[in-house]
Amino acid sequence: LQLSVKTCNKIIVQSSHMFELFNRKFPQFKSKVTILSNPISPVLLQKKNIDTPIETDDTILFYPSRYYPHKNHQFIISLAKRFGEIYREKNIKFFITLDNKRETNFLLNEINQHSLGDVIVNLGEIPQSKLAEYYLKSYCIFFPSLAETFGNGLIEGMLYNLPILAPDLPYALSVSGDAGLYYKNNSLESAHEQIIKIISDKSLYNSMQNQCKLVIKSIPTIDHWFNKLVADL
Repeated sequence: LQLSVKTCNKIIVQSSHMFELFNRKFPQFKSKVTILSNPISPVLLQKKNIDTPIETDDTILFYPSRYYPHKNHQFIISLAKRFGEIYREKNIKFFITLDNKRETNFLLNEINQHSLGDVIVNLGEIPQSKLAEYYLKSYCIFFPSLAETFGNGLIEGMLYNLPILAPDLPYALSVSGDAGLYYKNNSLESAHEQIIKIISDKSLYNSMQNQCKLVIKSIPTIDHWFNKLVADL
């Protein structure tokens, strides 16, 4: 990275959070640094235009993410252990998308060992062509990741008017803004409190859905993204 910075006269980053991190890391870089958000998936954009929300008896908190340690799936398991009875009473379910591989077995085994399969539903890895089905069923996005350069799942959720529940970390704040409800990072009590709040307060939920629409207006389609990328080269 140090070598790349020394040989470039223009840098493109994905969010204001990454912009701030870059400037902090490389204060000596004097050339242009441009913020260019990831584009909206054309597959999901097309489906958004033809599909409508699907009614379910469950309140689904969707976490569309592959496994990496920083994605913090363990936090959802800890929530289910602590507050599982409340979630069962209120029909609250967490949908996750972990492929069944050696690196994820410890998480999937823990879900099974503690009989949490009725609270945490693992869908396996979902192809993008089928993701819309789950966005349409979901109540909101629950995104406990500890670090992101951008967070495509946040944007995809907001495209489907799904408010964001995430830790109060700069990456989430920079992407979701007022479309997000934030809990104290790594606090089970704070996260649970915000889950109950967003489910119970319909005026808050509706307001956040409106904020989702405003955020999405600022996110480029793939054509706009490409044109902006070329223009900045």
